[in-house]
Amino acid sequence: MEAYVLGLEARIASLEGLEFTSVYFGGGTPTAILPERLCRLLSRVKLAPGAEVSFEANPATVNGADLVRLRQGGFNRISVGVQSFSEGELAALGRIHTADQAKKTVLDAQNAGFDRVSLDLMLGIPGQTKESALFSVEQALSLGVGHVSAYCLKLEPGTPMYAQYPDGRGLPDEDETADIYLSVVSALEAGGLGQYEISNFARPGQECRHNLLYWELGDYIGLGPSAHSFYRGQRFEFPRSADFTAGFENVFSGAVGEETDVQTEYIMLSLRTARGISRERLSPRAQKKLETYAAHGFARVTPEGFALTPRGFLVSTHIISDILF
Repeated sequence: MEAYVLGLEARIASLEGLEFTSVYFGGGTPTAILPERLCRLLSRVKLAPGAEVSFEANPATVNGADLVRLRQGGFNRISVGVQSFSEGELAALGRIHTADQAKKTVLDAQNAGFDRVSLDLMLGIPGQTKESALFSVEQALSLGVGHVSAYCLKLEPGTPMYAQYPDGRGLPDEDETADIYLSVVSALEAGGLGQYEISNFARPGQECRHNLLYWELGDYIGLGPSAHSFYRGQRFEFPRSADFTAGFENVFSGAVGEETDVQTEYIMLSLRTARGISRERLSPRAQKKLETYAAHGFARVTPEGFALTPRGFLVSTHIISDILF
């Protein structure tokens, strides 16, 4: 761990004074390398005034003292990987924390001074019903968090769950998952968390600035195995096997450049957001198609252009593909 952190520190030093409006420590469980190392890494970053500094946390691997240390070290936003407040659903996912541990982590974060607390919920998981998903939403709202991310389960090849549920058999089907998603959207909005992206909901002013940067095609630099960057119009990706303990020539040494069509990406990313996209960025053909989708309740016409509705978000991949190709 120490060698890896030293390697990251060296890469950060190579950024030559670039100033950052947001920093996000993700990748699953960054607290595994211990708060002291996270604070060391953060101290090497030149932050803009009022910068947002987030980290992800597994409720089973972080305690109140850790959270106090991280808050004192400059972190001001936490994303807690709750996934569900149902013990049966947590067990089905193989999570190592309990619902009570998740609640305690949120309360400990608030007591440590974090006023920007987000939690993740997962939809379409084994044994989940609309009622159990709404119970998790109710628990989240009762904790007073300002942000919730609600993602539909995606089975990845090579994982235990992929083998356990081949072709998704044994999971809620597409119609059931759609009902769960739409119910969760309604419940979160009724609780004061407006939907601002397909899977993200926030109280006013609590939107994740770092994620907004992704969706608005802003520049960002990602460091670590599997990290992605978009910098000066070009995408870079570090392979999973990237060695950050080795020497390097520049911050992107070892990364692979990716082809990108900025206009296509702009349309795809904009239509993921509740704000949507302006007419000026769309061809007449794309505008006509979105007008048709709006007539059937999958999109809405905005003063600037178009945005997808929650029903449209459910089939956004199809809609975006349709208007682009």
